[in-house]
Amino acid sequence: MKSKDMAQIKLAAIVLAAGKGTRLAGGRPSAKPKVLYEIGGKPIITYTIDLLKAIGLGEIVIVVGHKAEEVKRVLGGDYKYALQKQRLGTGHAALVGLGLVSERPNNILILNGDDSAFYKPESIQKAINKHVGVGNTLTFVTVEVKDPTGLGRIIRNKDGLVVDIVEEKVANKLQKKIKEINAGCYIVKRGWLQKSLKQLKKSPVGEYYLVDLIKKAVFEGRKVQAYKLNDPDEWFGVNTPEELKRADLLVKDRLDAEKKR
Repeated sequence: MKSKDMAQIKLAAIVLAAGKGTRLAGGRPSAKPKVLYEIGGKPIITYTIDLLKAIGLGEIVIVVGHKAEEVKRVLGGDYKYALQKQRLGTGHAALVGLGLVSERPNNILILNGDDSAFYKPESIQKAINKHVGVGNTLTFVTVEVKDPTGLGRIIRNKDGLVVDIVEEKVANKLQKKIKEINAGCYIVKRGWLQKSLKQLKKSPVGEYYLVDLIKKAVFEGRKVQAYKLNDPDEWFGVNTPEELKRADLLVKDRLDAEKKR
């Protein structure tokens, strides 16, 4: 998909980048925003921005919170910044970001600024093409991982259609064997998104979760599809110091492989 094709689709991106990085800092609020921790010598979020530019996205809204000014300083003034003043979850963050999107886009790409460093542009382009081509209300990216412990499992029916996402703490033994998980990257029709984000129910810990949009869309009988990544190495969550080191090595390995080509 070329930039002019992206312009025809009228898509804007919301990048969630308000995290404190508590687990990366030993349980305390981090001295710097989570998305500014470096892998391969660059802040994690810069890979996300490079990805969005590669697929021709012109309108990018970055939702900031913890040490917001530092994120702005690193990324510069080419983007819109939405401030999430209260930590009320990913659903609330997306709603805050949506408030700064111009009237033009009719579909919204939402992704995390801390786990999207490894996506290949062509994969996200294919997910967008699938979403627009078949007229989905919501399309989300999934991936199979070796160890899905702690992650929500994708439940499909016999026809392969997504019918639910079950969190591990409530999953049964059979469901826990599923290795396909939600990667946290969504493409959603703007009108439905605007309405539905405001209808999300608060979780027991007082937050609104973006993932609940999938269950809501399925319940309403909307057209929901998952785009499954062929390469599991395209997604890597960074939540602990060990995962940060692993992500850094993965980036360096990828860069070394590119140099040898």
